[in-house]
Amino acid sequence: MGEGEGYLPYVFEQAHSVNAALSYRFAFATVGAVAHFNTGRPESGQFGYRTQRPGTDADGNEEWMPVGRDAVDRLPAFFRLDLRASRSWVFENFVLDAYLDVFNVTARSEAISYEYGYEAPPGQPVALKKKRVGFPVILPTLGVKGSF
Repeated sequence: MGEGEGYLPYVFEQAHSVNAALSYRFAFATVGAVAHFNTGRPESGQFGYRTQRPGTDADGNEEWMPVGRDAVDRLPAFFRLDLRASRSWVFENFVLDAYLDVFNVTARSEAISYEYGYEAPPGQPVALKKKRVGFPVILPTLGVKGSF
């Protein structure tokens, strides 16, 4: 074995991350939206599994084979839309704000990793199975704020 040098992506590296915000103040309330897009991070093995490819063992059975750290795939890209509506009331000595925020109104699931496993349908040989791991995070927030 010798020494090697090369580029290895950082576990949280995202080649592209774009956010765009838009809001409009109506006479009765302010309404806004934020769109978020990011490319997937490397499937490097620090969090979850490292990229694996189908291969065969010494007995000729199919199995998952991890790739080198310099050949890992990236997780899928992710898009999310957040919404906000707020209303302000101005009194003599203070301002009262009420708002509703909804994080991930599109209810999309960001891929955290993949699970590499096996499945054996009845009457068939064992097959390799790659399953995406992730769940949608949706967070509605209702709040009131007072300022003096």
